[in-house]
Amino acid sequence: MHSVQTDRYIDIYLTPSEIERLTGRKYAKVQRKVLAARGWKFELDADGRPLLLRELHDQRLGVRASTAKRARGPRLEGLSSHRRAKAAE
Repeated sequence: MHSVQTDRYIDIYLTPSEIERLTGRKYAKVQRKVLAARGWKFELDADGRPLLLRELHDQRLGVRASTAKRARGPRLEGLSSHRRAKAAE
């Protein structure tokens, strides 16, 4: 099973904190009940925590691809040009 720290896990599945926010519940057993009651399709990891595909979540909640990509993390592509500008000063 993928570790929470890997980029692949975060890209494919909602993070544990995102699932907690979605369900309003902290414990996996209760999260599973809430997700099932609301009709979410999910799998379980080896520890019994729910794994919810990010793509299904985004589709169901109407998140556009461009919005989802912006929300995932900082945009660092301009960082190197900023460093070059500082070095030139």
